[in-house]
Parts: sequence; structure tokens; C-alpha cells
Amino acid sequence: MNRRPRSAAVPLILLVVIALAAGMLMGAARAKADPPANHGQDRGVPPGVVVVPPVPPVPADPANPGQDHGTQPGGAAVLPLPDFVTPDLDGVDKVKVPSTKKPPKNVKFDGEPMPGGVTSGTGTAGAGTGEVLVPGVPGYTWRDGCGPTAVGMVVGYYDGKGWDQLIPGDGTTNSAAAQQVIASHGTAAAPGHYDDYSLPMETTYSTVPDKSESPVGDEHPADSVADFMHTSWSADGLGYGYSYSNMVGPAFTGYVHLKYPGSSPTVTQYGGANLTWTLVKQEINAGRPMVFLVDCDGDGNTDHFVTIVGYREVNGSPEYGCWDTWDSNLLRWQTFRPVSSSYQWGVWSGYSLKIDGTVTPPPSPTPTPTPTPTPPAIVDTTAPLTTALGLDTLWHNTSVTVSFSATDSQSGVAYTEYSLDGGAWTRGASVAIAVPRKSSVATVHTLAYRSADVAGNLEATHLAQVKIDTTKPVTTSNATGVTQKGSFSLALTPTDTGSGVAATRYSVDGGAYQVGTSVLISGAGRHTVKFNSSDGAGNVESTSSASVRIN
Repeated sequence: MNRRPRSAAVPLILLVVIALAAGMLMGAARAKADPPANHGQDRGVPPGVVVVPPVPPVPADPANPGQDHGTQPGGAAVLPLPDFVTPDLDGVDKVKVPSTKKPPKNVKFDGEPMPGGVTSGTGTAGAGTGEVLVPGVPGYTWRDGCGPTAVGMVVGYYDGKGWDQLIPGDGTTNSAAAQQVIASHGTAAAPGHYDDYSLPMETTYSTVPDKSESPVGDEHPADSVADFMHTSWSADGLGYGYSYSNMVGPAFTGYVHLKYPGSSPTVTQYGGANLTWTLVKQEINAGRPMVFLVDCDGDGNTDHFVTIVGYREVNGSPEYGCWDTWDSNLLRWQTFRPVSSSYQWGVWSGYSLKIDGTVTPPPSPTPTPTPTPTPPAIVDTTAPLTTALGLDTLWHNTSVTVSFSATDSQSGVAYTEYSLDGGAWTRGASVAIAVPRKSSVATVHTLAYRSADVAGNLEATHLAQVKIDTTKPVTTSNATGVTQKGSFSLALTPTDTGSGVAATRYSVDGGAYQVGTSVLISGAGRHTVKFNSSDGAGNVESTSSASVRIN
């Protein structure tokens, strides 16, 4: 997977401050500093990027060896960072970060529910005792890479802080508009990030050339965070969903500058003695969410980006709260400590992202209308009601699509979500339940669904079963091949372990098919009996035959 092995040598600390001046990265299209023959290689120090040389690590405290969290003078917890490999030409530590749409199998989840999928501050319903959260950070789900998804949630936060052109639509929830900002999807005629750089999809660990390769200019203009992050670029040696850690800065600053050319977005990378618990608390207290690069599965290798939205110190150790890109309603809490193969969710590096400058609103096409009186607030304590179309008690031998329809007469429906077979909750108006991968297995799926309204009322969960069986019955006979005297009672035995046998049919010597499981054969000569069975899902067995000779 090309992930960075972590050594135990003397750590180097790298602080990278990335500041974008007006017009520097990709305006309406991706900047391509190399000639076509060098498309996608490292480009040295780009304009507007300030590289701060590594600083020496803080000496260990001989009176306090072996702890996960060392201390700087003043008692600030720090993360001892293992060696970096040789930095790239731009001086920025460059780690290839894989990404999966679902968490690894060994990653458990015990999250804190966030009403409406957005954080609230200290003292509100969204923060528990002793927790400090940056209010207004939306939870988004994985979209073509954890890197652009984690950065995209910070973009969504600033969209709600006055920079409301960052997301052209609803940025407060995991909306279609927010997903397009993370990684745009288009069509063959009007492609987006997914179409140009994720397709054609790899079927092995080798990358497949995409539009990041030469010639320059055949790709769409950069319009999403993933474009500026170079996520999935084959020219950079990246497969689907992969990103480099040194592209967090260009991803945030490039996209913000695209929407607000007069702004001053900056990204600061911290590691080693510079990534302290005191720093994390200062950033959160200042209302600035961060991005961490972590080792979520505890194998000692970095593998995931997350969005840091809070901290707490109530369980005997410092813990960071994060949106993990896999669930947009549950906030994950993990211990703040370095990467190790002894535990999960160790931290490798952190990024502070902020926007300076004046917000310039777009000009109003018409004079501001006279404000109308605000109607009295509606108190809504009633949860929505969700109905499902496509559910029944029957067996099916093809995939089943269930559609949801929710109503709420007061504050209105905010979202509908479903869970299949105990999996993670997913928002959507429908779900397609596929046939089993192994045709010999009949499956009874459990579907849970519910809706929430704008006021935060969550409906009680509905449960339903969807039964799918693609396995045909098997029918045998008692024919032995031995010549019978006078007559012979042929018995047919059908079996079906899924939806069950519905009917068995037979035909004697080419005659009409009859329904039944036994037939009396008489008359001298050889007789041919053809038969098959069908099951409750409509699967029909291939026709078999038996030969009976009467003497």
C-alpha cells in the first residue's frame, strides 16, 4: 500500500506554513507548472509557500521516561514524532495516504451522537461535560478519499462563518452540494474530478493512466477540494482515493482562493514537539478545526485523515474529538498520542487551517426588499413519519430496491437514513439490496430506517425483512434402471433450503405436464419421465429425466 513505516530513530520536526497569495494556484483550471513531458512530478518550492526548517526535538525528561506524552517546559503534552524520510524538493513531508470508504474490520466505533450531524459548543446539547467543541463543523461522509473529505468539512465550517460562497448550497449537512465540493462528479460531456481522475477504476494495485497524464488541458477546470489535493492522480502515482499528506495545504488554500480570490487562506503543518496538546486546545478554543493524519487500525502506519473538532480531559488522558469521514452523526473520541503498533488512532501530524481577509459578498441583483414580520416560532416535538415502498413478505430472486418517503407537518424533514444488516447509518431516499454473491446462499436481510426533522426530533426505528433467494430447487427420483414388472410407482423428491419448494411438475412420454410428486408407470416398454421443481422465490430447476422399463 506504500504507506510510511515508522522508525524509532531521533525524530525530526517539520513545520510547514502554506500561504496562498492572490492568483497563485489554480484559478478556473488546475495549474500545471511542468511541461507536458513532466506532468505530475515534484515541482520544488511553489510560489507563496514558506518552508520553516525543522526544529530540534524537546529533550526527554529523565524523570518521566517512557510515557506516551512527553512534556515541554510548562507541562504541555507533546507527540514524539518518528523520523521523516528524506523530504521532497518542496521541503514538505510527503506520505502516501490510502483511503477506504468503510473503516477497517478491526476498527471499532463508539461515538457520541451529534444532533443534525453538526457540532455544538460547550454547554449546549451537542457537548458533554468537560468537552470543548468548535460549534458549526458539519459531519460529511467519505467521498472519493479521506483527505479531501476531511479538508472539505473545514471548508463547510468556514462556509457557515460568512464565507458562504465556498459551498454553493447547503453546507451545514452532508448534502449533495457539500459532496460535490469535496470531489465533483459529472458526466461524459461535463466531467468532474471522479470522471477525470478516478476513472478508469483500477482492478489491481497498479495505477491506470487518467486525465492527470499528458497532454495538459484535456481535464476539467479544478472545481473541488480533491482536484487541488491531486487525489487519485495517476501522474502522481496515486490510485483511487489516495492522497499525499503534503497536499493538505494546496487543497484548502487552492479551493478557498478559487471561490474568494481576495482572501488569505493559510495551512500550518505541525509534528513532533510542535504538535502539542496545548496547541490543539488553543486551536479549538480559537474556533479553528484541524485535520490530523492518523493510524486508525494500529499497525504502525498512517492510513487516514480526520477532522478535529474538539478536545476533552475527563478520562485520565487528553482526547481529541473528530469526524472520521465514515459517519456524519457520531463524533469519535480518541487518545492524543503518537503512532504505534500497540494501539489504534495514533497521531502522525496535524494541520491548522484558517482564512484571513475580508468577506466580499456577491452584488445583489435587486434592491433589498423591505423585511417582512417574522412569524412566531413553531415548537415542534413530533418526529417525522417514514413509509417504505418495495417491502413485502415474499421471497425474491432479483435485487430489491426500497424507497423511503418521510413527512413532517411542522419543522419539515431534515433527512432519512437507513441501516442494512446492522451496518452504519446511511442517509438516502432509497437503498438497493443486491442478490447474494454466492448463488447457493439464500439471505434474509434486516433493514432499519428512520427520519429526523429540522427541529431535531428523531423517529423511532422501523425494522423490516427483505428475503432474496437465487438458488434453484433440486429434484431426485427413485428410478433405478432395473426393469419393472407390470407397473412402477415413480416418486419425485424435491428439496430447497431457501424459500422452499413451491411445486413439482412431470411429463410422461412427452405428454402434458402434471403437478405432483408421484406417478404410476404401466404398459410394456421403456417410458421417459421428465420433471422439475420451482421454489417460493420463482427459481425454476432445469428439467431432469428418468427412464423406466416395464416388462
